[in-house]
Formats: sequence, structure tokens, C-alpha cells
Amino acid sequence: GKTLAMKISKKHQYPISSSDLISIYLDENFYHYRYKMANISDYEIVEFGKKGNQFITSVKRPIAIRAPSNLPRALKKFIDRDNSIITTVAWELEGENARVGQYSFDLVGIPVTVKGTNSITPDGENASNQINLTTSSSIPLLGKKIATMVGEKVNSGVDKDYAGTLQYIEKHF
Repeated sequence: GKTLAMKISKKHQYPISSSDLISIYLDENFYHYRYKMANISDYEIVEFGKKGNQFITSVKRPIAIRAPSNLPRALKKFIDRDNSIITTVAWELEGENARVGQYSFDLVGIPVTVKGTNSITPDGENASNQINLTTSSSIPLLGKKIATMVGEKVNSGVDKDYAGTLQYIEKHF
């Protein structure tokens, strides 16, 4: 079974309509802009577009997770190296003003699962995005420690994404 390590729950508010916010997330140019702004050049768009009854956005990029010095050596081998993360959202196709995406982060080579949902809804004239994620690990005991470290990294990444999206909106809307 999996050990649950951390739950992340955030509600982000945006100064545009929910249909505009949805269109941003389904526009590949937005991702190129975001990575350029974050000075990340070695990213790769793994998948982008309709697949069955979903719209998939999947991007792979490097991620650095530095292990604390008190972490056992057995765990350090998973973490203290150049890792990459694949962030995928599988959006439902229907919904002009409200949409749910299955949100997942795949950390290549790290035995941690990060999964949840992105839920965009109207908020008066504006939009909000409710993000719910859980991190877990299949490794007993010590896995919880790794999953918590990864969770903290993902949590700060989600905050950076929010700031970057607001910046994009300011320039383009």
C-alpha cells in the first residue's frame, strides 16, 4: 500500500473569466512563455492536445530536490541527482466556464506519487482554480520523508505557477 505523506489544497483567484483561464491552460504558447520567464530552457512538451475525451497538457522539465544531510544514504540515491518532473493535466473536454483536470506530477526515478485535481470555476466576474493534491510513497517508513520533501517542492512549484500565470494574464489580457 501507499503511505500518505502530505495533502496540498489551495484556491487561486484570477482577474479574468473562467473561460479565459481555461483557454490559457489549453494554449501551448502559454507554457513556452512560462518557462521562458522562469529561465528554464531544457523543458519538453511531452503531449499537448485532444486524446479521447480529454485534453492533455504534459510537460517534462528538470527539477532539483536536495536531500537534507540527515537523510539516510539509501534514500539519498533517489534524490541527490538530476531528476526530472513530468507535470500532466488531463482536462475534461466539456465546459466553457467550469472544468476539472486530473493533475499529476511524475518524478522520474523517485518512488513518490503526486496526484489530484485542478478545478476551474467562475468566481463572480473572475475565475478561481481549486487545487487538491496528495503525495504518497510506496516505500514504507522512509518513503514518507521523501514524499514530504517532494510535496514541499511541488507546493512551492504550484505557488510559482500561480505567480507566473498572473504575470501572463497581466501581459496578455
